[in-house]
This record gives sequence, C-alpha cells and structure tokens, in this order.
Amino acid sequence: MTHGKDRISMTNSKFQNQRRTILQAGASALIGLANPSGVLATDHAPNRTLKILRWKHFIPNVEYWFNKVFVPEWAERNNVIVEVSSVGLSEINQAANAESIAGRGHDLVEFVESRADLEDHFIDHRELFEQGQKLFGNALESAHRTCFNPRTNRYHGFCTHYSPAILTYRKDLWDSIGRSPDDWDSIRSGGRAINLLHDMHQGISLSNGHNAEHGLSAVMSAFGSFIQDADGITSLASSATLDVLKFVKAMYEESMPPEVLTWSPASNNHFMLSGQGSLTIDTLSIARAAENKQLPVEQNLSISLVPMTESGSGSPAYGANNWAIWKFSRNSEAAKQFLLDYVAASRTIFLKSGFQEMPSFPGTVPDGGKLVVSDPFAPDRYAFLKKVPKNITNFGYPGYSNAAIGEVRNTHIIPNMFRRAISGELTPEQSMAQAHGETERVFSKWRSVGKI
Repeated sequence: MTHGKDRISMTNSKFQNQRRTILQAGASALIGLANPSGVLATDHAPNRTLKILRWKHFIPNVEYWFNKVFVPEWAERNNVIVEVSSVGLSEINQAANAESIAGRGHDLVEFVESRADLEDHFIDHRELFEQGQKLFGNALESAHRTCFNPRTNRYHGFCTHYSPAILTYRKDLWDSIGRSPDDWDSIRSGGRAINLLHDMHQGISLSNGHNAEHGLSAVMSAFGSFIQDADGITSLASSATLDVLKFVKAMYEESMPPEVLTWSPASNNHFMLSGQGSLTIDTLSIARAAENKQLPVEQNLSISLVPMTESGSGSPAYGANNWAIWKFSRNSEAAKQFLLDYVAASRTIFLKSGFQEMPSFPGTVPDGGKLVVSDPFAPDRYAFLKKVPKNITNFGYPGYSNAAIGEVRNTHIIPNMFRRAISGELTPEQSMAQAHGETERVFSKWRSVGKI
C-alpha cells in the first residue's frame, strides 16, 4: 500500500481539461509519466484510494519496477492511495468473476486476455483509446480488436501491451542436420530427424491451459485455420483445420514426447532450458531466462517468428495485457489516469521486460527498432522483433476477441480437438466436426444475448 501526502487535488473542469494539460506535454509523455500535476476531476466526493487487481508478473524486473517504483511515484504525484493486489496468472479470472458477481471490489483489473464476457460489468473504455491515440499515436489494430465489440459499439477493455508468440529452438541441433525451422514442412521433417539422431524432442503444449490455447492458435493461424471469420461466423470446419490437425498429429507421432498432453504452464520452459527440447512455441521468456541464469543451453538457443504457410496469417499475441475498469469502481477517473500514465511509461516497460512487453501504442517506443538490434546481451538475437507489429493479430482473428472466442478458449475446445485426433479416439475429420459443433453452440448463445 502506498500513501499520497495530502488530499487529492480537485477541479470543476472535469477530465477533459486535465487531459488537455497532458497533451501540452507532447513528446515528453513518451518517455516519462504523463500529467505530473496529478490533477483529477469528478462530480462526486473525492476518493483518495485506487484499488488495483492484477496478475503477478513472471518477470522479476517488471514486478519490482511496478510495485516499488511506478506505483509509489504515481501515488505521490497524484496524491492518491494506491492498493495493489497481485495474484497468480491462473487466479486472476476467478478473482475477477467473484467481484463481478458481488458488484464490488477493486477499481481496476489487469488480465492477460480479453474478458469480453464481462462487458456489461465494465465501463466503455472508448474515451481511453481515443485519448491514448491523441497522446501517443495510433494503437495497433490487434489492440483495437482485442477490446472492441462492433455489435455493441463499446470498448470492454484497454490493451496496453502484448507478448508475441515466438518460435524457440536449439540451433546446434538443427545445424547438425543441415536445416533450419523456417517453414512447417522443415519443422516436421527436421524434428523427426533430430529425434532419430539425438533422441531430442520438439514440443507444443496440448494440455488444457494458456500455453496450449495460444500455442495451438499460432499454429492454426499459420495454416489459415480460424475459429471464426471476419464477421464473427464460426469457421472451424475447413480444409485448413483438417490440414493442421493431421500435421500436428504427425508431429506428435514423429517427434513429440507424450508429456505434452499434460504439460503445466511452465513445462515448455523447463523442456527447453534443461537442454532436452529441440523446439517449442512460447514468448521470449525462454531465451531471457537462459540469459539471466547463464544456463549452458543459452549459447545454442535461437528465436524467430512463427512461420506461416501460403494460406496463413500473422500470429496472434501469446498474451495481451488487457485492463478493465469496473462500473462499480469508486475511483474510475483515477483509474483512467493511471492507465494513460502507464502507457506513457511503455519504453521503460519494454526495456525492463527484455522486450517481452511490446507496446500496443508503438509511438511510445519510437526507437524500438534500434533498441532490439542493440541488446547488450545478444544484439543479433532480437532484431526480428522489428517485424512483430506488422505480423501480430488478436486472439480470435480475423474477427474480434469476443465473448464467444473467450468461452471457446476457457472451455478448451481447441486442445480437446487436437487430443482426440492424436489419441485416435476420433479421426481428424470427426474431431473437427465435434469441435465445430461445440463452437456453434457457444456462438449461438452469445449471439442470442446480443454480444456478437
């Protein structure tokens, strides 16, 4: 808990005047905290407390900076008491669901995905997006699609940063067979050759969890397979889905360990960091952990964008830091200001995270391209990140990250589809048909209540 010094400053000019003050800061907002005066406005009695619920960040540098630097300085500057509750990534949704039912709790919540299903409990965040674009330039289209509902014309969240899906592989193993994982045919044949020659596996999580949902989504997008089309119509039953099901089944049989069916959220990291894996999909976390811990495997790790087939699209974010303000918030104006100031600090976040937290508003890190090619530890390793903003899509692309997409993810329809085909419980065709029927029912439910 952090305390401001005195009573919060008030004004009758409302939030718009305060925002004009921010705009006058111009480019300085890109490298520091916006609104150093901390003047807020409200039509109601002042509330000096801002309560934040968030997931505890897996990067120690980011967690320390947020709790020990950013929050205390922001609280001091704005003369607000800030209370931060941090929970595990697997607990954040459950905690938020309980608050939505109770109709009370924190003012502001940070998710690692869209929570369009709670749209009716959140304020419309349009004002934040519009103000953010005035201050920092255009947001990425993927950030817009993560938070906007075209059916209701409302923004159910505010996406500040994202983590791209990254292919991590052992370059020494791939060099030993004279190949590189530049395309999916090479990944399959090369993985099989490495397994036969070195008894080393490649692995994509196939369990019910975040890694499987986002890793498999990246592979599906690479093959042009999508849960919905651009109009929000279910499209899982397709030749592209059948192709990717058969492909992953072949990969599993030829080069994956059976443990991928029950992997925990950290298993693919341990798989690569222990030196036992030849390839996986995750964020930059594996390479950065190897560097920070000075592990023997570090010198052999390489990373790249997830390759696309001719019919594929860009890869969806592995995680999208999506913030939302409750309608029952007692200090929504302070919450809005906090988020604008947090976005203004994106360059610091980008560096503290080792490039793992990429800005949804690229204008906040105008020298990002130079930063990634001058990394002090591995200057050549991260140069490809310059391509990410043009390659990134939202979870649910080519449609929006709507409530139906969220339920499909949370009920694990996609990993279950792959596991049924891999185990032989159903043929790939039968498993696809079953999963398509399940998605149809989910979409019909949310369409009937006017959310898609």
